Amino acid sequence: NDIHIFKQVDIVAHSMGNHILIQSIMHCYQIQKLHVFENSNIIAVAPDAEKQEYIKAARHLANKDAPIVSNWIHFWNRWDGALVCSNVANLNSRAGSNHINIIG
Repeated sequence: NDIHIFKQVDIVAHSMGNHILIQSIMHCYQIQKLHVFENSNIIAVAPDAEKQEYIKAARHLANKDAPIVSNWIHFWNRWDGALVCSNVANLNSRAGSNHINIIG
């Protein structure tokens, strides 16, 4: 039984916090509870999350045809030293190193 106490929740995730956010979104998607993000504003700062997983999760919420969130803001920097190291350590591209068109 879902209780809607808040009309809007703003979520700010930085670096590895975005990994947790993406996992939460994907879990809610799997159990068909994405509505918990309804009208939220998501601000992703230097997301240290795998790029393709990040895009998949973001598009579940920011779908141009039926958006669930009010806004998804993506701050990135291809020269971020920590993300450059994370790209190498994880052997994949991190979302925060790339310009990403969330609404695709």
